[in-house]
Amino acid sequence: MRKKNLEIKDPQQIREILDRGQVCHIAMHDEPYPYLVVMNYAVDYSGDQTRLYFHCADEGKKLDLIQKNPNVCFEIHRDEILDYNEPRQRCTMFYESVTGFRRMHMAKAEEKKAILDALMAHYYGEVKAYNDAAIPRTTCLILDVDTMTGKKKG
Repeated sequence: MRKKNLEIKDPQQIREILDRGQVCHIAMHDEPYPYLVVMNYAVDYSGDQTRLYFHCADEGKKLDLIQKNPNVCFEIHRDEILDYNEPRQRCTMFYESVTGFRRMHMAKAEEKKAILDALMAHYYGEVKAYNDAAIPRTTCLILDVDTMTGKKKG
């Protein structure tokens, strides 16, 4: 990170950003340009590994790219506030973000319900009822985070 004064070093602050974020941006390898998608997500801190969970349809470009090269980059941000300093005629953006890397893989069939429950809990604060018929026709993805950094401005 170029501006070390903006780096978040406290793991609890990074966790708060992950817990309170609304969407996750996932960058994947494609040619000739990277492919970027915005996804709903949930976080699992059990064990020694931070994991991000996602869900999607059973086919599509995202899954094709993950099968070719599972290395991805993710970014989650929150609390964006545009700040204009009129006397100095300067504009900036205040925010908090977390960026990280790792390989993404498809969840096993027996992991899907727990992942969908985690997604519900992330967005609703509890697991709300949903149609179990959706489970077999939903692909769930897991990203075991390797490295991540936090950044805060403002």
